[in-house]
Amino acid sequence: MSLIKRFTSRLKSFGNAQGGSVMAMTAILVPAVFLSAGAAFDVTRMFQTRSHMNNALDAAILLAGNNLSRGMPVNARFRREFEQAFEANFQGRNGTLPPYKITSFNASSVTGEISARVESSIDASITRLAGYETLDIASESTAVFKQVKTEVAMMLDITGSMGGQKIRDLKTAANSALNILLSDQNKRVTRVGLVPYASSVNLGRKARIVTRGNDLLATAGAGVSFISNNVPTNDCVTERGGREAATDAHYRNAPLGSDFRTVNGITSGTRLKCPVSRIQPMTNRKARLKREINRMSADGYTAGHIGVAWSYYMLSEKWKNFWPSESRPSAYSDEVKKIAIVMTDGEFNTAYDGVTKNPFGSQKTKSSKLARDICENMKAAKKGNPGITIYSVAFDAPKDARELLRDCASEDTHAETFYYEAQNGQELTDAFRAIANSIQKLRLTR
Repeated sequence: MSLIKRFTSRLKSFGNAQGGSVMAMTAILVPAVFLSAGAAFDVTRMFQTRSHMNNALDAAILLAGNNLSRGMPVNARFRREFEQAFEANFQGRNGTLPPYKITSFNASSVTGEISARVESSIDASITRLAGYETLDIASESTAVFKQVKTEVAMMLDITGSMGGQKIRDLKTAANSALNILLSDQNKRVTRVGLVPYASSVNLGRKARIVTRGNDLLATAGAGVSFISNNVPTNDCVTERGGREAATDAHYRNAPLGSDFRTVNGITSGTRLKCPVSRIQPMTNRKARLKREINRMSADGYTAGHIGVAWSYYMLSEKWKNFWPSESRPSAYSDEVKKIAIVMTDGEFNTAYDGVTKNPFGSQKTKSSKLARDICENMKAAKKGNPGITIYSVAFDAPKDARELLRDCASEDTHAETFYYEAQNGQELTDAFRAIANSIQKLRLTR
């Protein structure tokens, strides 16, 4: 016998045994229980709809805040995009849109505050018996968005293993990120710099400034050692040693390296030669950055720690006066987001400081450790202000390289991903686009 039939049978028996008074009580209680169950059902529907409305309203305000921070004027188009975002997120799974009305909407480009209230209703079911035809629902949300500036150093692997299709894939991915980061609305508050790296980084004429004659012991061949005289034609910069090796100390206090082996790659043909592509200081000039990306070619070993270091110097306030006026990094504060995007397809394996044997391919431990140390220093808080956020991308990379980049990246959260893996060109583009969108995402504060 089913539970319902058993309950009904016992209720009848109880009624027959106790007489009319019990049946009268039953006549009162059963409808009340029935209405209570119906009310619980309707209340559950109300809460579910309200939760859905809250999420849709938060998403719409987040979009409006994004538009506001990008400089979009508060006008009819601004309101229309807010409403479209709300509708898109409020629709049910079957594509139906519940009835709603936006009863208030306010946005200020001066204070950065956006607020809205939305009202809706659902048709009552069982509670109609209690006189309720509809159940009203309302949702309110307020957020304050700061005009946060964004500074991005994009560290790009142009080593020999990136040749062929890989370098073409990287160009596509990097350009797609620039399209997002430096859109017409974003470029007012965003600047991006490029740090192409291979066996070293090419700083052009400014290499003389940061090395300041800090020449390293170099080996041209087995058993033959040279002391570099800081050859005037050497535009390459290598790492610095000592206690400031992993910090952003100013070059006047801790000069960087200049190594004879990077002048013409004498130890292995051209494999240690300066990369053709030079570091590009931060700018919001998208066309210039794209032009430099499209000119990149792949060659050389992987001194990844030098690329990480120059991403740090590009963003560090201590290096402000080194860069052109339009490229000078802001002081660390909660009013600016400093971002480094670090990518590679291989192990960091080349280093120079203190290396009197061949520096290429055999210095994995030294290069990897220094890269990790620099990353930790970058991410650390700066006098109570946020440090540098690091995104990393492993592009068809071996296990050791993946582990290094995972360690370098900022820690993933339930809402944000900072470490990415890509196995092919499409996945690389997807990763760079996801990073660019994540950088532009603003947090909703209530």
